[in-house]
Amino acid sequence: MTELRAVAANSSVYPEQEETLFTRTRKAAEPSPDYICLSRDFLQWEWATDAAVCRLYLHLLLACQKSSRHWAGKPLPDWTIATSVESLRWETGLRVNPLNRALKVLHKHSWIKRQVKHNRSFITLLRPESFLVEARTIRETPCPSQAL
Repeated sequence: MTELRAVAANSSVYPEQEETLFTRTRKAAEPSPDYICLSRDFLQWEWATDAAVCRLYLHLLLACQKSSRHWAGKPLPDWTIATSVESLRWETGLRVNPLNRALKVLHKHSWIKRQVKHNRSFITLLRPESFLVEARTIRETPCPSQAL
């Protein structure tokens, strides 16, 4: 326990942080495939209140990557995932009918492009930048008791 406190108190362990008396600025980490930055505009999206569509789209945002991926030895375009309806059912927890309806809604309104080949669906996000924002510097202000 004391080792953890000593490491946390040591500022040289976290070189990306700069501290001043009243504010602390933390530089956001480099973009990572483990995280996405989602805009609050997502709450204003026309399908944000539809649980199945919203859940599926968020799952696709998290599952697809901008970096190049391969499936069966062939490269996939950016923001594309090779999946099946069964695996989407398992990963999202949606039943078949709501999942199929959500896929149709997203396809009809040009949020995704879906190609089916040999029991495999290739789903491409067409506008992922609509709700994703770039990592930026996060400014934190301490509690009034910490300022003194």
